[in-house]
Amino acid sequence: MAKKTVECPVCGISVKVENVENHLRKVHPGKEVDIEELDLPRVKKPKRVGTYPGGRAWQKWAALVVVLVIVAVVVFLMLPPEVEEEEPNYAPNFEVNDVDKQHFSLNLNIGPRPILIEFFDSNEQDSKDMASVMTNLSANYGDQLKIVSLSWRIDLELIAFKNYYGADWIFAHAAQDIMDDYGVAQYPSYFLLDRSGIIRWQYAGGLFLEDMIDFIDPWI
Repeated sequence: MAKKTVECPVCGISVKVENVENHLRKVHPGKEVDIEELDLPRVKKPKRVGTYPGGRAWQKWAALVVVLVIVAVVVFLMLPPEVEEEEPNYAPNFEVNDVDKQHFSLNLNIGPRPILIEFFDSNEQDSKDMASVMTNLSANYGDQLKIVSLSWRIDLELIAFKNYYGADWIFAHAAQDIMDDYGVAQYPSYFLLDRSGIIRWQYAGGLFLEDMIDFIDPWI
């Protein structure tokens, strides 16, 4: 095994073999010493540990992949949660004969204009109070809005109510199953349908004319 140190031929101190030349040059610059005559043992320089061919390129690609994965995760976490779209609330169809003996089918009237359905009781005060509001509402919108008033009362009572308030829209007797389909629990109750037959507004109780117009206007 080769010696790791040798004595300096000038000062006699121990010097690492690989440092002999530097030692003579720096410590004894005026001394001429033939290095070859010293017969120094050869010291193998440690081999530099390298990478296999293409190793560095592979490392770069691996680093890039890691960065892309991190970016993708961050973007995914920043995305807003998906909101499930609610099923449209289509109005249940019904068919009735109005007080003028004309057949009315809701499905056949969907499309040309919005429809306001009123469930009322001609003998209750709230429905009576809303009669003048409904009359003004009909005059305000004209042909832009179709109004249908339904009640469980018989035709004779509905005719008397319609004539008394000068109503010019559809009045008809409605069976209990129609009330149940709409979940009517109070009179009057209102349902506004858009041109696709979707219920866009519903309300139970009395309202001022201005309030009803505010709710209906966006769908006209």
